[in-house]
Amino acid sequence: MHGSRVTRTVSLVLLAFFLVVIPATAREIDSRGTYNGFFQSTQHSGLWGLMQFVITDVKNHRFTGMVTMLIGGGVGVPFPVDGTVSTSGEFTGNGRGMGGKVQFHGQIMFLPGGAAVADASYFLMPSGVEPPEPDRGTATLVRDFVPDNPPPLVGGHWDGVATSSIDGSQTTFHLDVRQTCMNGRPGTEFAGREIIDPEMPFIFQGTVNGDGRFVTIGWSFTNDRFIVIGSYQPPDPGKPATAKADYTLMFGNGFTDRGTFMMMQQLFPPDPCSPIGGQ
Repeated sequence: MHGSRVTRTVSLVLLAFFLVVIPATAREIDSRGTYNGFFQSTQHSGLWGLMQFVITDVKNHRFTGMVTMLIGGGVGVPFPVDGTVSTSGEFTGNGRGMGGKVQFHGQIMFLPGGAAVADASYFLMPSGVEPPEPDRGTATLVRDFVPDNPPPLVGGHWDGVATSSIDGSQTTFHLDVRQTCMNGRPGTEFAGREIIDPEMPFIFQGTVNGDGRFVTIGWSFTNDRFIVIGSYQPPDPGKPATAKADYTLMFGNGFTDRGTFMMMQQLFPPDPCSPIGGQ
């Protein structure tokens, strides 16, 4: 009787151990898709370019894909890559191509509706350079929303005020936005320039869905970059549309600012699919 109780007790303890120590298989995040954005060197001033990161396949948290750096106005340098991506969106990988070897580590933030933002640091060892001159930098990229309902007209001119949650300071800004046209209707992609200092504008690109949710990434030639997530508010009769958002601004010197902004669109935004009104 006593031995039987001991046996049952040991069995229950072992069962509890396995239930606690061996977790269920973590849910696989669908990180597949095309991420477009930019990279900036933190070692070589003025070295930057566009970047595309394509994740073609993910299985058991391992991914395969391609990173392409567009240097000097569009010279593509491709790197077949593989790596891992966790349920939380943390990813790391490496690749090798004719341009050399690249390693990267970062975080993907997944948003409802299919959009995502990938922010990472990279280490590049170029080939064909003697002695090799490695480069380190950052890359920020965005995956578009999955097209659903037609998105709002977000192109044209916007004016707004950003308020820092760090020190309460306020900054005025102006946006010039160009929205794409897709199959005869406004597209989910947009791009443009943000002007705070006319001598050093930010270049940005983003995506918006049919509900008016948007995400934007931007960068300047001084290695500053930002991520903005917000929502578009449709206009009332005779009044312009507005938008509000949260931002994270990462300066090239390592300082980070966070806050919110409100902005107002011109009263009659251009139709990107019109040969007259499109930009």
